Amino acid sequence: MTNFERDIRPRLKLPLIAAPMFRVSGPELVIAACRNGVIGAFPSANCRTTEQFDAWMTEINAALTPADAPVCPNLIIRREALMDDLACVIRHRVQMVITSVGSPEPVIAPLHDAGCLVFADVASVRHAEKAIAAGVDGLILLTAGAGGQTGWANGLSFVRAVRDIFDGPIVMAGGVGDGHAL
Repeated sequence: MTNFERDIRPRLKLPLIAAPMFRVSGPELVIAACRNGVIGAFPSANCRTTEQFDAWMTEINAALTPADAPVCPNLIIRREALMDDLACVIRHRVQMVITSVGSPEPVIAPLHDAGCLVFADVASVRHAEKAIAAGVDGLILLTAGAGGQTGWANGLSFVRAVRDIFDGPIVMAGGVGDGHAL
């Protein structure tokens, strides 16, 4: 399996994920982020079909080198096309995904078998506990200011609470508006 510290962190110029923004993130944004040392994410739901998702992954992978930061598709768990999206991610040998809108449990085993890290969006400590129990590799804490109208917790307090129960990678989403906040 991919190891975050060994395989991904050395390729980052900044400890950032370009957020997977619904109807905004696409190949151009992802490629630019990855080439500049930032993990480039996009929701699979931005693609209207699995064929379009496959085409985006092909375009993105063709534009990147092994030294670039990784692309990180956001798999929407409650999406009807989840299993097709999952197959596409595995086919393209993606190193890292973000899961959201539901338990990551159904995709963890196949992604881990393919060598892919799984980071889960969580909006509460209880969500974090469930994701950890399911076997995620990292957590994305949806704090006040995060997109999708899901984050409400104070970022620093949320990080502290989750760090007490999880020693893997944590990403804070929301409340980071400039370089000082980073």
